[in-house]
Amino acid sequence: MSTKWSQECCDLVNALHAVYCECSGLPIANTLQRVFCWESWLSHGWTEADLRLVVTTLRRKCEKGERWACSSLLFSRLIRDTDRFEELLSEFRAMARTKRTESGKASVLRATGRPTEPPDPGPKSAEQVMRESEALKKLLETRDNL
Repeated sequence: MSTKWSQECCDLVNALHAVYCECSGLPIANTLQRVFCWESWLSHGWTEADLRLVVTTLRRKCEKGERWACSSLLFSRLIRDTDRFEELLSEFRAMARTKRTESGKASVLRATGRPTEPPDPGPKSAEQVMRESEALKKLLETRDNL
């Protein structure tokens, strides 16, 4: 029984390591020390999809020159440090949930010279706030008179 579990665990660790190497672009050996790191990583219940999300997002951000240095993809900083992985996973999941403009809609808007995102209305002036307040008072008075 334990031999079967160990073989399954070994196969899973090897598969995860291959995914890490593929997504990060850092082909490194899967040493015994790294196997222990993978077992610790697996104990958190994370999946291959979680690994792909974090590594590919980090790599994309590195290539764009955003915020992270490419050293953030290092095994020791990403897989061994499970707290850091958990924080990045949480952040990238939140980013994935943010509303995005559909690509078809965005391409049509760009083709017609319009912005893909609606413009920010900015802060209202005191005059606008007063006008809206007066309009609301009139509306409420009209409602009360009905």
